[in-house]
Amino acid sequence: MNDNMFSHIKQENNKVELYYHHFNSGCALFAGFLLIAMCIAIFFILPNSIILALLGIVVSIIGLVFFGAFIIKILSVMSKGKTLVTIENNRICNVKHDIPLSDVTAVRFGWQFGVFKCIFLTANNKKTYRFSTYNFVPDTEIELFVDKFIVPLAAPNVVVEGREKLAHHDVQNMAKNKQV
Repeated sequence: MNDNMFSHIKQENNKVELYYHHFNSGCALFAGFLLIAMCIAIFFILPNSIILALLGIVVSIIGLVFFGAFIIKILSVMSKGKTLVTIENNRICNVKHDIPLSDVTAVRFGWQFGVFKCIFLTANNKKTYRFSTYNFVPDTEIELFVDKFIVPLAAPNVVVEGREKLAHHDVQNMAKNKQV
């Protein structure tokens, strides 16, 4: 198959990779640093009112902790390479997990910490494994990766849930509702 057919999916011989581009990670880093700069600005440009100043301090500290953790996570993911998920020899793996696809009984789309898009796989042993995409891969390609490369190799009675949590389904539903 042509490697350029899908921009975030690379298929070679017996191996399929879901990977991100540096542009995607750069956008996430830029947004994180911009929000940290805004929190620092809020912290240093406080109003004269004590109540508003305290509110500004609380908001900026919470923002610095949240967005600082976000940037640290993004940098940690970037340091491990561009491949997020690999399917090889009928096994799906990432940095933390390596499971046989034939053990997968359920696939669910969801969110990690309400921030990062993930693919959750449930195995025969009822254990759930998280494969995060860190918002680096478009929803349509995550869904394509699952439909084309995970579901056909999973257990025969595999259940796929949570498609409505992918953003492009929200857009499609809004368009349908507008036409009605």
